[in-house]
Amino acid sequence: MNHINLGIIGAGIIAHNHVEAAINTPGVKLLCIADIVSQKAESLAEKYNIKPYTNNREMLDNESLDAVIITLPVFLHCESVVEAANRGLHILVEKPMASTVEECNLMISEAKKNNVKLMVGHIQRYISSNMRAFEMIQEGTLGGLIMINERRYYNYFNDRRPAWCLKKETAGGGVIMNLGAHSIDKVLYMSQSRIKKVHGKVGFFATGTDVEGNGQLLLEMENGVSAVTTHYGYSKVAEYTTEYIFHDGIIKTTTNNIITIQAGDKRYDEELLKIDPFKLQLEDFIKSIEEDKTPAISGEYGLEVIQAITSVY
Repeated sequence: MNHINLGIIGAGIIAHNHVEAAINTPGVKLLCIADIVSQKAESLAEKYNIKPYTNNREMLDNESLDAVIITLPVFLHCESVVEAANRGLHILVEKPMASTVEECNLMISEAKKNNVKLMVGHIQRYISSNMRAFEMIQEGTLGGLIMINERRYYNYFNDRRPAWCLKKETAGGGVIMNLGAHSIDKVLYMSQSRIKKVHGKVGFFATGTDVEGNGQLLLEMENGVSAVTTHYGYSKVAEYTTEYIFHDGIIKTTTNNIITIQAGDKRYDEELLKIDPFKLQLEDFIKSIEEDKTPAISGEYGLEVIQAITSVY
C-alpha cells in the first residue's frame, strides 16, 4: 500500500487537529471530510483542498477510502464505527470511545468481524510531558511508582460547550466522562497495569443540565499503584496538574512543556520540545494498519476506560 486514503467524519473543533496531523503525516492522503453542518465541512475542505460532504454515508459511498477518523459527538460513535467497519475501513475514533459498555463491546465485535483496526483517540500518551514522565517511570529514575494525583479544574459549562455535551442521553456524562477519560487513560498507561477497583463520587451542582460537574475517583491498580483524580467544572478557576509519586522522588506535569522533577533535596525543571500529539497518534494508527498489528490504543483499552467511568454513576 503506497499510502492510506483517509476520510474524516465530523468537522468540529477537534477535527482541525486531526486534519493538520493528516496533512503532515507521510503515507497518508486525506481525501475528504463530512459534517451535517455544511459550513464546517466546507471551511476545512477549502483550506486543505479536500472534498466536503454533509452526509458521511454518501462520503463512504463515493470515496475510495482505507480508513476514517471519527470525531462526532459520543452518542454517534457506535453507529458510525459499525458503519465504517462493515465497509471494511480501519477506524480511529475519538475518546471517549462510547457512552456505554454495551456500545463499546459492539464496536469491538464489529471491527473483529470485519478484520479492521479499531483505535481509540486517547491523546495523553502522545503529549511531550507525559512521554517524558513515562520514560522516567520505565527507567526507574526515581524508584518505583507508588501513587498518582491529578487535579483538573476547568470551566466545563462555558458558552462554547455544545448542547449535546450537557445532556446525559447524548453525552453519557459530564466532566468524568469527557475529561475523566483522559485521567483514567493516563493512570492506565503510566502504571502499565489493569484497574483492580474503582471508588468514586460525582456531583450535580450545575443548573439546567443532568450531567455531573464535579467528581473524584480513587483507582486501585492490580500492581499496587493507586491514583486519585479530582475534577471540578463550575468556575473559571483553572488548574491541570499531575503528580507521579515514587519511592525516591516526585514528577510534576502541567499544561505546558515543562516537567518538574524532585529527587531528595534537588528540584529542577526540564523544558521539552513542542510536538504534535495528533500526528504521533495518527502515525501509530497507520503503523498498525501497515504492519497488521493491534493498535497502540485498542478497542479493549477504550472499553476499560468506559467501564471505570460508568462504574461510578
